[in-house]
Amino acid sequence: MDWPILAARQNFPARVLSDLTVTLSMLNMLIFQGKLRMIIGSCFHLRHLRKEDLPRYTELLNHPDSKGDYLSLEVMLPGTVEQRFEEQARSKENMETFVIVDVNNSIIGRVFHFKTVAYFNSREIGYSVFSSGQRGKGIMSEAVQLLCDYLFNTMLINRLEIHMNVDNLASEKVAIKCGFSL
Repeated sequence: MDWPILAARQNFPARVLSDLTVTLSMLNMLIFQGKLRMIIGSCFHLRHLRKEDLPRYTELLNHPDSKGDYLSLEVMLPGTVEQRFEEQARSKENMETFVIVDVNNSIIGRVFHFKTVAYFNSREIGYSVFSSGQRGKGIMSEAVQLLCDYLFNTMLINRLEIHMNVDNLASEKVAIKCGFSL
């Protein structure tokens, strides 16, 4: 397996936003009692993982069909998933995960971002669609675009990166469609 193709999207100069409410409304986000509840897409929405999601989320992460041809078949222990969830519940500084849910509130995928270098204002993003029946419909391109817009408009960053297998043409297509360059 050859790794990685690096795709990058930059946002220069980095922007400091004074009115977060205006920015969030531009991104089509639902805010309730001062907290982000979801980012609304055309036929799905992105929301933070919830504790009650963990059993199903762990099952989806571990199912071989959910991984496609390019992700590791490593099985995540439920305790590891719970530990990461607890860490993210306290702070999004190191990593933040959004699940992609359909109109029935079923988890169909995920997008996430994490800090790779402590002293650099950038994030790496990752994504996966769990159901093969949902792949190829443009859901991930839209979800990644929503995540990019959210990150550039709510965090002081100037670069996003995606690392992918050189043979993963679908992931490359998503990155290019979302403005990343190889």
